[in-house]
Amino acid sequence: MLIRLEAVSLCGTTSTSTAGIRGRRPPGKYLPRIFGHEMAGRVVAHGPHRRSAAGTRVAAETHLVDWTCYQCRTGREYVCANLRILGVDADGAFAEYMCLPERNAWPSEG
Repeated sequence: MLIRLEAVSLCGTTSTSTAGIRGRRPPGKYLPRIFGHEMAGRVVAHGPHRRSAAGTRVAAETHLVDWTCYQCRTGREYVCANLRILGVDADGAFAEYMCLPERNAWPSEG
């Protein structure tokens, strides 16, 4: 789905990722990348399998799983073998708009 971002915050993951302090990868592995994973916005467009109508406020689940590995296929996506983090391993929310998988969008209740 396409989301128009309304609020994004900076956290320690983003600031240390750019400096390479996380120890996970050298700083060059993060660039070029759109950082940011703490976000809220409104749905402006979506694919055919929509959960949220246009205009719905959403926040993001930042763990992007592949749904194809053994762990995901057996209901343990929280330990996905190919886990990616929004704004670290995939482009994030420091932009005007962003694309997010439907399963990673949490609609607001208010």
